[in-house]
Formats: sequence, C-alpha cells, structure tokens
Amino acid sequence: MVSIKHHQKDLISYNITSHTMTEALLSILSENVDPSAALFLNGELIAIGEEERFSRAKHAYNEFPIQAIKYCLDEGAVTFRDVDLITYGWDANKYPLYMAKKYLDGWQNYDKDQRTLEWEKSNLESKNPDSMTEKIKQELLSEFGGPIPPIKFLNHHRAHAAAAYYGSGFESAAVLTTDGHGEENAVVGWKADNTGLTEVFTYEIPHSLGWFYASITAFLGFKPNNGEGKVMGLAPYGEETESIRSALTQVLEVNDEGFSIDPSFIFYGEHNYHERFTDQLVEVLGEPRQRDAEITQFHRNIAHTAQNLLQEALETCAESLLEQTGETKLCLAGGVGYNCKANMHLRESLDLDDFFVHPLSGEAGIPLGAGHLFTDLEVSPRPLQHVYYGWEPSEDQVKKAINSHNIEICEEGEESVRKKMVTLLSEGNIIARYSGRMECGPRALGNRSILADPRNTEMVARVNEATKRENWRPFAPSILKEYADNMLKGEIWDPFMIQTYQVKEEWLDKLAATTHVDNTTRPQILSKQMNEPYWLLIENFREQTGVPALLNTSFNLSGEPIVRTPEEAIMTLIDSEIDYLQIEDYLIQNPTV
Repeated sequence: MVSIKHHQKDLISYNITSHTMTEALLSILSENVDPSAALFLNGELIAIGEEERFSRAKHAYNEFPIQAIKYCLDEGAVTFRDVDLITYGWDANKYPLYMAKKYLDGWQNYDKDQRTLEWEKSNLESKNPDSMTEKIKQELLSEFGGPIPPIKFLNHHRAHAAAAYYGSGFESAAVLTTDGHGEENAVVGWKADNTGLTEVFTYEIPHSLGWFYASITAFLGFKPNNGEGKVMGLAPYGEETESIRSALTQVLEVNDEGFSIDPSFIFYGEHNYHERFTDQLVEVLGEPRQRDAEITQFHRNIAHTAQNLLQEALETCAESLLEQTGETKLCLAGGVGYNCKANMHLRESLDLDDFFVHPLSGEAGIPLGAGHLFTDLEVSPRPLQHVYYGWEPSEDQVKKAINSHNIEICEEGEESVRKKMVTLLSEGNIIARYSGRMECGPRALGNRSILADPRNTEMVARVNEATKRENWRPFAPSILKEYADNMLKGEIWDPFMIQTYQVKEEWLDKLAATTHVDNTTRPQILSKQMNEPYWLLIENFREQTGVPALLNTSFNLSGEPIVRTPEEAIMTLIDSEIDYLQIEDYLIQNPTV
C-alpha cells in the first residue's frame, strides 16, 4: 500500500454559527464543470440556476454562470445592486502558499511528470484570491456594472458537507464528501450538529476516488465527468475476474484501515492514450476501448470490478467515520454521490438509522451548500422538500412556442390532458412532460421528463432509440410513496432518484422496463406533497393499470442538457421519436411520428 495515509484531524471544528445572516446572498461556482448559482433572501432559498440549461452546452465546462445568476435575480425580483454578499465554493485563500507547500510535499513521495507540474503551476497562478477575485469581478462588471459586493471564498468540501447536512433535516449526523478534489482534499469525513461542521479525517490528492472512477470511465471510451453513469450502468453486466481484480487493485488498494491510490496509473507518467490515465494503466489492463468501438465482456468486467472497488473504499471510509463520530445517521455529497449503486451498497451494508444523499451532490450543489453556511446557521436543519427551483415559463411563452410551429393541440385543460395521457401511456406511447418549474440537478423528477409504461420491456429500446441513447442503458421509475413498501426492498426511501433498490419478485414483471439486469431500480419515491400534479398522473395510471409507477427519464436527447424553455421542448419533440408532449395544460402530438 502507498505510504501516505489519510490525515486524521483532532476535532478541527468550524464554528459556523458565528456568521451573520445576510438579507440577499448570491452563491456561485464557475470552475471546471457544472457552473451554477443560487439565491437566498432572508435565509430562504429562492432559486438555483445551472448554466448548462441556459447555454445549452452539456455541463457548461469552464463557463461563468452569468445567465444562471440573471435567472436567480429575476426569480427573486431583486437587482444585482441588492446583493449583500457573494459566496464562492472554492477556497482561493489556500493559493498560492498553502497549496504550493502541498504540491512540494508531493514531490517527496512521487515522481511527477511535466504535465502534472504544469497543472499545479496553473492552479497556483489562477486560483489565488487576487486572480479569482479579479476574474469574478470582471465577469460581473461586464454584465451588471458596479459596485461589486464582498466576495467570500469557502472551502469546497465544507460547502458539499453543508448542503448534505442542512438538507437532511437530521439534528446530528456523520457526513462523507467525496469528489475529484476540492483544493487539496478528495475525501473528507465530518461530524455535523448544531455546533457546526467538525472535520474528522481527510484523504488528500492524489488519493481521489472521483479521479479513479473518471480514469476507468475514460479507459472504457466514455467521457469523464459525464460518462461515469454509463460505467455504473455497465457494471452489472460484468463479473469479477482474477486478472482484472489484480490489475485494478494495483491502482486502488482497500483494506480495513482505509484506501490508497497509486497515482502512477492515473496522474504521474506518460499519457499517450488519454489525459485521464497513464500508459502504466494500459500495461496492466490492455488496450483501452475507443469511443465508438464495440463493448465487449472484457469492458463489462472492468466496469464491474471498478464499481466493486469504489464501493469497498466508500464502505471503509463510512464505517470509520461512523465509529469515530458515534453517529448512526449518514449524509453523502460530492460528485461520487451520484453513484446510486454505491449509495445502495452503503445503505445496505452499514447499520444506519437514516441516510441522506444530496440530489445535487456534484458541483451544481456547491452554491447551495455555500449559501447554507451563511443562512441556515441559526435554525435547525430543514429537510430538502424538493428541487423544483429552476426556470418556469409564462403562459404567453408556452402559447407562442406552440403557435410558432403551427402544431395542433390534441387536448387541453389539466384534468382532460391527464386522463388522455393515462390512456396513451397504457397503449404504449412515449410522452414527454413539461410542467412548472424545472428540476435542478441531473435527475428528471417529473417536470422535465420523458414517460412511458414501466410494464412494457419494449419501452427500453424504444425510449433509448427515441432519445438517441445507448440501447443497454437502464431506466428508472417514479413510484408513488404509498406503494413503495410493497414493491421494493428497503426502509429508507429516496425521493430524488439517487439510490437504487432491489425490486420485489412479485413486481419484476410490472416494472420490467425500469428494472436492471441485477433486479435493481433507481426510483423516485414520489409523495403527493412533493409534486401533486405529477402524483395525480401516476395515481390515475394506477387506477387504470394497477401499477403505481411510470418509467421516467430526463427530457433531452443524448449529449444535450435537459430542456428548459417551451421552444426547446417542442424542438426536442420534433427531433426525436417521442409520440406526444404535455406542455403545461396542453397536449400535442409529434408531427414527425
């Protein structure tokens, strides 16, 4: 095992209750992937904006979230001049001196290649307070003019932890944050209660589980920071083999004390195949898959073993954290939290009283967490009731979009449209649903969704073909909360489609189109309180078919962000093989199908 172990903390506590609540707080993040913004007014979350939904560039890499900011301000009916404070979920104050020392310490343990040294140098030059502040100010000045309110830089993993803890509603909990990296940290364990967030342990780069999984994603021919879900979906098709296990445990080693990563397979060395892994990984695994090449059993087995190793590492970290904190409730955040199979593994393998995974576990959740650090500190944590904080169209915008395409309305009126949709869905039609404020995060939760009958196995191929996605990718259901106990194995229900569950045998046929090859599914457990119009649609479907569920996948074509505007909804309908579109209280048929 690599000699550098995780760093134990002697109760390093952040007294976050010392901050003063700010009346108008704008929280942003713009580095790397999924730039976003959130607005809090008098401590209340008003809006969350994700830049990709406005720019229409998937993940909006390295874009400044100016359109997301404008949306949040509009939604809050405030101007930029009304903003009292800006929080930014990356601690620029650690650059350059503190991080320079961290980088120098790494030289004593690893033979770093030139590419890594250039990456470190770029970070020191671009992420220090002066450079970051100037960049943010220039972006804001060009759009809004001055003055610019104070900008507060916050620790990245601390913001992840705050989002998870304050969204859980738990009085106290253990919190595990895991991603590629935030400043020097890749994994952090926390104890959270009404005194604040206490850091228990950290794993520092290069010991990054996020980067490990990204390297496997790249090796298998998928795009890192986007295709990790494909690796997770591919894993159940594979099996454990001694040769692949032996190769990958050289990269990620797990034991009872924790885990470690040998960066010579991922970071430090020649990168003649891909920037995410070195030639040494190719030496032990073989030739990487090219993007459009056939997926073989060899590739499935790699995905299977990588998924198992990730789960083992997370379980070791979580067990240690629970033991050290004495907590029986666990919260997760960070990009690795999107791995719903790993979340299921933790839920089933640990002795937990409760479990919460933040639905915006990745970078888009950082503004939410950073904002919580300044707004929710004088009150008890409040359970996150929903994530419908996104953009909503006006009635005029909906009518204009329909009229501009000269599309005939099949049905109108909320109840009439709902009844017609139930009939069409039960007859095997695919229907996109566009209604109200859009969901935030990567999961469609009914308001920007593509829906189908979960009983019909043909729907898997049909929906994948209609949306131009890989034909082996699994789908998920929305299930009414009142019936989840009868259909799934579990006790802790997830309303955000971020955990998987075993389907009970008697329901396998009725959820055939939303059950993966290992008899698991990734459900949205829907309550009437969370989204009543969508709940009523599924309830009416249950009354007609006996199944209180619908197949639900995000309303977008492959490689595109989820649709935002009525115009995007109609254009996606026309460019796809989706049969119908519910757009608010109107139902229209695809004129090309």
